[in-house]
Amino acid sequence: MADIVLKCRQCAKETAVSEYVEADAIPCRSCGKLLKLPARASAPQAPRAKEPEKAAAPASVLPAERSTMTAFRAVEERSKKRKKRRAVWTWTPNSALLLAIFIAGTLILSLFRYTGILADSDKDIYIKFGMFALLVGHLTICVDAFNDNIMQGVLCLFVPFYSIYYLFAETDSFLLRVIIGIFLLPFSPDYVVMAYNIGKNILAFVSKLGGADY
Repeated sequence: MADIVLKCRQCAKETAVSEYVEADAIPCRSCGKLLKLPARASAPQAPRAKEPEKAAAPASVLPAERSTMTAFRAVEERSKKRKKRRAVWTWTPNSALLLAIFIAGTLILSLFRYTGILADSDKDIYIKFGMFALLVGHLTICVDAFNDNIMQGVLCLFVPFYSIYYLFAETDSFLLRVIIGIFLLPFSPDYVVMAYNIGKNILAFVSKLGGADY
């Protein structure tokens, strides 16, 4: 253990003290004069361990916001799955069979529609049958659209020809596409005329109710 030697200026005597003494000054052993101890460097302190940072608490989400976020996620996931299913359209024996049925059915129905095989009276009945088939197909598309999304179902039900867009651009029901396509191509002119007549009759009915002439 090292000692500190202090020399008194008054009596010139030396006094030895321990380096670990805690006093700032000690009396001289000879004359009693206070002797100041030199300044000492404090012992280095061990560095404190860094406390781990606390994870930020997640922001609270209200029940209404949580339900809205869940609904948006569900719609987004369903849209991604639908796009993914459309992207994996490959040439398989099943799709080849559907294409063959579409071509054969379209040719047969067009043959009876645009040739003189049927008499005029029979052709009128045949056209009405085609219109009825397209109407049933339209309702089937609307049901499929409502099962997928309510807004899509409303658009298919009330917007003219939107059901055709939905069938070929949104839905993955290839069999339904084939069946509707078989009737749509031969009877599309009649379908447009029927839609025009229905719209014209609706406008006439509205004009009668409002007392205006269109």
